[in-house]
Amino acid sequence: MELNKPRIGFMFHETFKLTRKPMSEILKLSKDFSNQNKPKLKYSDIKENSLLGNNYIKAFPPYLKGCGLIDFNNNLLTPLGKRVIQHDPLISDPKTLWLLHYHMSMIDGPGPEFWNHLFISFFKPGNTFSRDEIKEALATKYWESTSKLLAEKSINSTTYAFLNSYTQDEGLGNLGILSNITEDYFEVKQPYFHYIWVIAYALCDYWTKVYPDNNSLTLDRLLNSELPKYFFLSKDDFESILNELRLFGFLEIHRTAQPFQVFLKYGLEFPLRKLFENG
Repeated sequence: MELNKPRIGFMFHETFKLTRKPMSEILKLSKDFSNQNKPKLKYSDIKENSLLGNNYIKAFPPYLKGCGLIDFNNNLLTPLGKRVIQHDPLISDPKTLWLLHYHMSMIDGPGPEFWNHLFISFFKPGNTFSRDEIKEALATKYWESTSKLLAEKSINSTTYAFLNSYTQDEGLGNLGILSNITEDYFEVKQPYFHYIWVIAYALCDYWTKVYPDNNSLTLDRLLNSELPKYFFLSKDDFESILNELRLFGFLEIHRTAQPFQVFLKYGLEFPLRKLFENG
């Protein structure tokens, strides 16, 4: 498994939670620059062509990178970003939101390392936890990653950014993943999910990043991976979606002998085309 791909750091957020409106505004600028064949969208370009404040301009390009919508080198649209700005420019479709969440949470994704750690550690349906537990987990993760202490102010602001990204409607709140019990206590819900082309996209992306040298994977390996956990799917529900994708011709499952083998027949472009046509 390769774990050396670019990803955003701990303190990228400038105290802001994930917020779709400024992300949409910068995504549109990225599209405009791409259409003009400009090689890069710079900080000064965003400042000149938007009403966003300085800290917003620092925070939200990293959010867009972490969500898989713009690239790390030039702040220009990724293939997913091109589809989103074309079909969902306000970044409000549940399928889009699930993919933002997926990229931010994925073990080898572009999101910050702590996001995956907190999600896997705490986000199980029915689990309850406190704000202080998130703070402690953040501080520990930062120490493990850097051998440095994270200042209390940074712990507080990062905890705010992470939790409010999931509880507030202007972020990922409409996914129904997390709710407040009180101001400082939270409950993980069992969100509705049955978007097979989101899974198809995520499966391609996850496979490429986590198992880049594998032409096939055992079904058990996929079912026991982190992938279904990002979408709160049981093994049975995940296998059911894989079978639906098999019927669409997106993948093959060879069941002639154990262990059963899964083969992808298409790359990312196919689910990207299907993403906004079907659930």
